[in-house]
Amino acid sequence: MVNSIVKQSIEICLRFNPLPKITSSAEICTLCGMLCKIFNLNIPDVNTTGELKDYVLSHINRSNDDRVNKFVELLLESQKESEQITEEWREVMQYGYDNE
Repeated sequence: MVNSIVKQSIEICLRFNPLPKITSSAEICTLCGMLCKIFNLNIPDVNTTGELKDYVLSHINRSNDDRVNKFVELLLESQKESEQITEEWREVMQYGYDNE
């Protein structure tokens, strides 16, 4: 249930202009899981949110889909210090991937 709430918060962010900054590591992990699914990437085996963000951003391109571009912009603009990825955050990342 928590996983779906985090994913819903990402979807809600897309409704705002300008896009808000996401600040939670759980949101960053969920968003990265969603982008991995959209761009047919495997979820990387990384240890920190900074490594995760760098991996995803280095493997994706801009899209013709405005929704996808907003996801990318959310990730680019996220203002979260790099933190160790916990097992719970791996679960929300997988949920984002599985439910995109």
